[in-house]
Amino acid sequence: MLVTSTPVRIAVVTCAWRCQDWIERCLRSIQNQSYRQFRCVVVDDNSDDATAQRAKAVIDSDSRFELIQTSQRRYILPNTLMATAIAATQDDDVVVIVDGDDWLKSEHVFAHIADLYADPAVWLSYGNAERLRRPWKDRVRRLPNKLTYAYPAPVMEGRYFRYFPFLATHLRTYRKFLWDAVRDADLRDDAGEYFWAAGDAAAGFAMLEMAGAEHIRYIDDILYVYNNDHSWSDNRPALRDAKLELKMQIAARQRYPLLSA
Repeated sequence: MLVTSTPVRIAVVTCAWRCQDWIERCLRSIQNQSYRQFRCVVVDDNSDDATAQRAKAVIDSDSRFELIQTSQRRYILPNTLMATAIAATQDDDVVVIVDGDDWLKSEHVFAHIADLYADPAVWLSYGNAERLRRPWKDRVRRLPNKLTYAYPAPVMEGRYFRYFPFLATHLRTYRKFLWDAVRDADLRDDAGEYFWAAGDAAAGFAMLEMAGAEHIRYIDDILYVYNNDHSWSDNRPALRDAKLELKMQIAARQRYPLLSA
């Protein structure tokens, strides 16, 4: 596939559930970007709070945004599929994931992404996030407040992503054609239902394998604020354990071959 888009078109996907305390900050951080060539689809996953109303108040007069409200809880993966199909209409569109309880670090994040993807060799990027609540162990050890690190060179070169902790987290971006090349069956569990959690790994492993080291970029700059300071966060032991089990199931599936340019 040939990537020729100028300027870079950014398709933002924002999935939210019970995010009434953070959705305004999230959407304002998108709305105030200095790079304005984007479209954002917000999906409220049948929240039982004021998430949808507060989202609507922020974006109602901004034609770059669209709000979708589901009639039942669907979880992130099917909502991401739906929102991506609406927001990203061309193969070389760059999909940017911003969760409804998180926000972008500055108004120049999309400009950074657009500069990166001006190179047609870039198909996927992952980067660093600042955790809202810094773990006390990191504070004591004086470690930087970073969510993740780059994959080691041997993992990149051998495409051993499934056999290594999943690091391709926020800020997650990728070309639409790469997303479209992921088989729908690989986004579903053994019962045929979309994974209720760990969908980022289900799609992420496949896209990393198809892109390979040549087309993947790691961004060390902090572009994203990850909200780990609320009751729905991934820090909950039960959720963390359940997601780990799902990731093990996903990792056991067949690797994808490199995708031809």
